[in-house]
Amino acid sequence: MKAIALAAQVLIATSAMVVVALPTTALAQDNRGAYDVAVRCFVANVHAEGLRREAGQSSAADQYRAAGRQSFDAAVALGTALGKSRSEMEADIRRGQTQELPRMVRDADYFRTVVTTCRAYGLMPTA
Repeated sequence: MKAIALAAQVLIATSAMVVVALPTTALAQDNRGAYDVAVRCFVANVHAEGLRREAGQSSAADQYRAAGRQSFDAAVALGTALGKSRSEMEADIRRGQTQELPRMVRDADYFRTVVTTCRAYGLMPTA
């Protein structure tokens, strides 16, 4: 259900960008929040994929890889709706990898919180 909600947000964001040159402040804030979640979920899925591969769980790792791709695609769609350039989105993802990933690795509670959020948005497997 949350995946549908995020997909609807992406569609709304994309539609709003086409119909209205400057989205309302509330819509822009919603898009920004969803964009930040999608970037964070991409990083979390990359981390989870690595953990599963290290544990020899290739099937589970593949699920996290697919979810990472879904998160990345959602981030790109939302970033585009926000008017971000490709280089700005790449910088945000690099920042996520250099700032968020180390925090996820060293702080298990933080990682669990991110996982819970990503699962609520349908951007991370439940197993």
